[in-house]
Amino acid sequence: MKYLLMWFTAVFMAGCASKEVLKTKAEIVEASKKGMSHLSVKAFRLRQQAKERFVLIDVRTEKEFESGHIEGAVWVPRGKLEFKLPKLYSDPEVQLVLYCRSGARSALAVKALSYVGYKNVIDIDGGIKAWKAAGFPLSR
Repeated sequence: MKYLLMWFTAVFMAGCASKEVLKTKAEIVEASKKGMSHLSVKAFRLRQQAKERFVLIDVRTEKEFESGHIEGAVWVPRGKLEFKLPKLYSDPEVQLVLYCRSGARSALAVKALSYVGYKNVIDIDGGIKAWKAAGFPLSR
C-alpha cells in the first residue's frame, strides 16, 4: 500500500508538472490570424469607394457601435454572430467583411464563420482603431 501511494503521488506530481500553461489573449489572436488574409483599411476603403458588393459587419458591442461605426456596417455582436448571421445571410458564398476595435475579435469571428460554412470572410486589419488613425469617416 505504501508503494502504491508513493507511485500515485509520483504520477500525480508528474502530471501537475507537465500541465500546459493557458494561452494568452495575444497567442489566441495570433493563432486565429495564421493562414487567413486581412484587408488593410486603405484596401477596404478602395473597395468601399468602388461600390463593391459585400456585407460589412461590426462585431463590437452595441455601445461601441453606437459611438461610431464604418458607414454601411451591420451590427452583429461577436457573442451572437454564429447564431444570428445565418438567419440574416443564408448564402455561404456571400462576401463578408468584419471589423472590431483592434482586429482581435474580428479575427476570431472570421474563424468561427468559416467553421459555420461561410466561404468568403475577411477582416479589416487593425479594426476601427486603424480606420480612425487613417482619418476615414465614421457614421453614427
